Parts: sequence; structure tokens; C-alpha cells
Amino acid sequence: MGKGTMIGVLLAFAGVFGCMILEGGDPAALIAPPALLLIIVGSFGTATAGTSLDIALDALKTIGKLFGNVEYDAGEAIGKIGEYAEMARKDGALALETKLKTEDNEMLQRGLQLVVDGTPLEEAKLVMLMEAKAHKNVWKKRADFFNKLGGYAPTLGVLGTVLGLINVLAQLGGDIAELGHLIAAAFIATFFGVFFANALFLPFAAKITAIMDAEWEYNMLIIEGVCGIGAGKSPRTLLELLVAYVPPGERENLPIKKREAA
Repeated sequence: MGKGTMIGVLLAFAGVFGCMILEGGDPAALIAPPALLLIIVGSFGTATAGTSLDIALDALKTIGKLFGNVEYDAGEAIGKIGEYAEMARKDGALALETKLKTEDNEMLQRGLQLVVDGTPLEEAKLVMLMEAKAHKNVWKKRADFFNKLGGYAPTLGVLGTVLGLINVLAQLGGDIAELGHLIAAAFIATFFGVFFANALFLPFAAKITAIMDAEWEYNMLIIEGVCGIGAGKSPRTLLELLVAYVPPGERENLPIKKREAA
């Protein structure tokens, strides 16, 4: 997932600034600290006003993850669940307790613990669903914050342009060339507002939503697998059920399908 974000942002910058250069413009003319201050600080402030500082800071910390490699390996999860199902069928659910400390997937570990503790299946499923929804809500709040940034930035850009034009009008009657520079500088705020919103903030929100959806599907697969183990389903039947959670085009790459093909 990370490569797409990095390449997309670079292409957005290349497209906008490349267009400016081809039209004879000078990118150095966009170096305008007042406009950047208004868009970055102002957008953050207005978006934070509509939520909370904790959520705002958490959303900003997520930016690094957007450029990182956030992947949910369904094949690995299905393989683990298959092994746990074989163990539970052969030695009983209590045998899974030996695997709890080494299991690094939080949702799977939580589910196996519930099975080992003898929690009724419906209750165990409800607990895991609530855990999955809690994780989903965290990603949703992050996406909502960047959507807010994308909504406020263009408006603040227009506000910056209005402030710049006020300054221009206050200096009417002066040097015409200087007035031209002031007018051009006034529109830089609108440029940055629209650019940041459409090249950064809204794409980040869309990426966070994509991660949220991918994690949700991954957690649903794990919940189905754990419930299958708790219900004593045949490992093979359970694996076939879990494969149905994977998009058709990706199923041939799953370890279980490769073994069948061999």
C-alpha cells in the first residue's frame, strides 16, 4: 500500500509544478510563508476545533503509516488458523494455550484465548466483533480528520486571497509592477489551499479508509476462523470457507491453493 501513496504524491507534485514550469512560471514564486502558515496552521486549527486535539494528533501520526507498508496477509492468517484447527481437532482446544504467547496477531490471540477459556461461541464472536469495530472506529476518526482538512483548506485559501487583495487595494496608486506582484502573491493562498486539499489531505483520507476496510475484512476472516475452531469444524472445511473471504484473483497465490495444485 505504501508505494501507491508515495508514487501518487510525487506524481501530483510533478504534474502541478511541471505544468507551471512548462507554462513559463517560476516555482520559486510560490515560496510564500504567510500563505503556507494560513493553510497548514489554519486548516489544522479549524479541523481540530471540530473534533479533539487527541484525535488530531493521532491522525497526524498516521501519516507515516500511509507511506509505509501496511499489509494484511490473508494467506498467512489462513495458514495459522488451519494449523490451530488441526491442533484443536487432534488434542482439544486447551492445547491452543501453548500457542497464545507466541501468537503476534492481537485479534487472533484474543480469539484463541476466548476459545481456550471455554467462552460460549456466540459471546466470543460478539467480543471479537466489538474489538474489530473499535479498531475500525479509530481509523474512521483519522479519515474524518483528513476529510475535514480537505474541506477547510480551500476555503482558508480563498480567505488568504481576500486578505492579500485587501493589501493590494490599500496600495492602489503605487507602482504598477509592484501591484502586479502583490496580486499574484494574493492568489498563492488559494493555490496552496486547493493543492494541499486535493493532492494531500483528501488522498490521505481515502488511503486511511482503504486501510480501514482492509483491516476490517482481515479481522472478519480471523473471527470466522476462530469461531470455526471453537465449533469444531473440519480444518479442511474451515479453510475452504476462509478462502471465500479472499478476492478471486488472489486465491491462487494462497498456500492452500498452491498445495492443492501440486
